[in-house]
Amino acid sequence: MIAQITRRVLLAICSSVFLLLLIAGAQAGTAAAA
Repeated sequence: MIAQITRRVLLAICSSVFLLLLIAGAQAGTAAAA
């Protein structure tokens, strides 16, 4: 039970960090292009 909760929390954190990196990379790319 606890393992499932921690696994879901870790997955949520990793996915949110990945999305933040994608957004930051896109903004940096557009800024560099402009």
